Amino acid sequence: MLWNSHLNEVQVSAGYERSKSDTSFYVQKRTVAGRDVFAACAVFVDDILVTGDDTEKLDELKDLFIEKFKGDTHQWEPINSFLGMDITYTSGKLTMNVKAKIEDLFNKYPFLKALSNGKGGHEHAPHSASMENPPEGDDTNLSKLQESLKENFASIVGSCIYFSVTCRPDISTIVSFACRGMHDPKKDTPHISRTLDAVLIDEL
Repeated sequence: MLWNSHLNEVQVSAGYERSKSDTSFYVQKRTVAGRDVFAACAVFVDDILVTGDDTEKLDELKDLFIEKFKGDTHQWEPINSFLGMDITYTSGKLTMNVKAKIEDLFNKYPFLKALSNGKGGHEHAPHSASMENPPEGDDTNLSKLQESLKENFASIVGSCIYFSVTCRPDISTIVSFACRGMHDPKKDTPHISRTLDAVLIDEL
């Protein structure tokens, strides 16, 4: 709380307005030579993403942060990752991915790699559109892979939620189905997880 209060004081004193809808976002707008320009900051604890086209205000903010927070110039280099997202900007095109986070998931749970090549011994679950009423199942006669999925289901689906809200909105629907079983995974629920991971492995 003290850090947040101090950062807010510094930002506001420098002329930045704190967003009412997202209190971690600050922006300053003005008109220079008939052109509207802006400088903005997105804050996540002590990670701050600075952007904008008002170069004068951005330079002032850089000096202010170095003065107030004892920063150094290397912290102002162009970023290529933020909160686990890889970011590239070339020829006016911004692209983002979470490949590193997906790799971390598959390295943490090596058995997931079996999902993409059929080694799990089962067909993948059907497309999410047919999962509104998934078949009932019990916990008997689970395969080794299914047992592993069930034991780690909450962690796996938690990672998939992160992927869906950052760079993979295409898996949002199936993630929502998987979330139904996070706290009480059944035999059919880990089966949904297999489809999620089969989709994600395309990133690797």
